[in-house]
Amino acid sequence: MKSHVSTLKVLLPPLAAYLGIAAYIALKAPLEVSTFLYSESGPYEVFSTVLWLVLAGLVLLQSQLQLRVRLASSIAALLMCARELDMHKALFTMSFIKTNFYKSPDIPFHDKVAGGLALLVMIALLVYLAKRMLLFLRTQASSDTSAHLLVYSLALGAISKILDRFSSQMHELFNIAVPANARLAIVAMEESLELALPLLLILALLTYRRRLG
Repeated sequence: MKSHVSTLKVLLPPLAAYLGIAAYIALKAPLEVSTFLYSESGPYEVFSTVLWLVLAGLVLLQSQLQLRVRLASSIAALLMCARELDMHKALFTMSFIKTNFYKSPDIPFHDKVAGGLALLVMIALLVYLAKRMLLFLRTQASSDTSAHLLVYSLALGAISKILDRFSSQMHELFNIAVPANARLAIVAMEESLELALPLLLILALLTYRRRLG
């Protein structure tokens, strides 16, 4: 537990500064600058894609991991890269990871079958990696920095998804319209966290040391 606190103390200041700068830019920079920075074609999205590709390559080179774990992790990183490029929307007329894809009468049956099979493969991959992650977290020593970074990266990923849906859910559930400047700040925080996620996973991979005996 003490080691967890130490890692968190090292991680929190730069993370807080990083998010603070992102929020400041979103609120103070000219609107066209902020909009570009955090848009789908902006630098945050581009560098997120690059970092997922880097992670996919690095994990294949991590010889301390089992080959099937390396392959599964690399494929997962490539899928996250594809998600950043919105390829889950480009394959069909709408995203195949949403329930509306399978409910819509406008989607051909063979597309639904193909999308369903792809989704099942992704779920199977996710379940496998989740099991391996839980085993890793149970067996690694509490002082293992890579385990801490893995947990923190997953937490940041969860927070980014909450932020992604925050404005729309506030409107849908409570009929509250989030002001435009607040929405932009939320988008800035979300994109910043999405960029930090693969970076923390890369750090977790680089600090990993297999326990012997």
